[in-house]
Amino acid sequence: MSDTNLSRKKLHNDFPMSHSIFEDDHFKKLKPATKCLYDMFCKHQNRYGGQDGWFWRTEDKFASDTNLSKSTIKSSKKMLLASHFIECRRNGNRSETQRSPNDYRVLKYQEVLERRRAAANLNSDRQNTPEKALGSDPCSGVNTDPFIKNNNKNDIKSQ
Repeated sequence: MSDTNLSRKKLHNDFPMSHSIFEDDHFKKLKPATKCLYDMFCKHQNRYGGQDGWFWRTEDKFASDTNLSKSTIKSSKKMLLASHFIECRRNGNRSETQRSPNDYRVLKYQEVLERRRAAANLNSDRQNTPEKALGSDPCSGVNTDPFIKNNNKNDIKSQ
């Protein structure tokens, strides 16, 4: 097999990561644990993601995969969501006693930039109106934007 054919074939244990992400100013400011979790998101999307890129994983599994604590996984996931590096959607029916894992997808760098622009435009349009959805984690309903402070006691309790 020639080198050209080998480079086009998807290798089982390789997964693509855009070098643009590593040059991104937001990414450079992330903690090492958050960058490690981002690597794990890329790995799992490659290994378990469907055609649309969505995959599911529990926080316990992420913790065992990375050897990070669950609290570190939660805070790192919030930072990745707030920086628009990953996307999350609720999976299945949730009740107060039983939670199903969330679906995740790593965004391509162009999508990251588009979402940041859209969020910046939305923030500038509603500068004086507090909007929980601007920096919220769609999987938990908790504000994840590190630049928006919550003064609402109900929001603080839910975090």
